Amino acid sequence: MHKITNRYGDKLWFEQVEPDVYKLGGVVEHCRIGLKEGQGAVDYHDLGFFDPMGGPFISEGYPVGDKQVKQIMMAKDGIYFRVA
Repeated sequence: MHKITNRYGDKLWFEQVEPDVYKLGGVVEHCRIGLKEGQGAVDYHDLGFFDPMGGPFISEGYPVGDKQVKQIMMAKDGIYFRVA
C-alpha cells in the first residue's frame, strides 16, 4: 500500500489488487476526469487523468512506489491504475 495526503490533509492510498494494478483507497467525494489527447469520447477504461478534490492530479507517469501509472480505469467500485 502506498499512502498519499492531498492538500486538504485527506488520506488516500494506492492498494495493490493485481501485480500491476492498484485501486485508489480513501474517500473521494468529488473529482475531475479527462480524456487523453486525441480521444473523441470518454473511454472509462483509458482515461487521460484523474484529479480528486484536493489532489493529487494523477496522469500517465505519476509515481506509485517504484513504478509509474500507465493506464487509468474507472469502474463502478472505484478508480484503478495500471502501472509498469
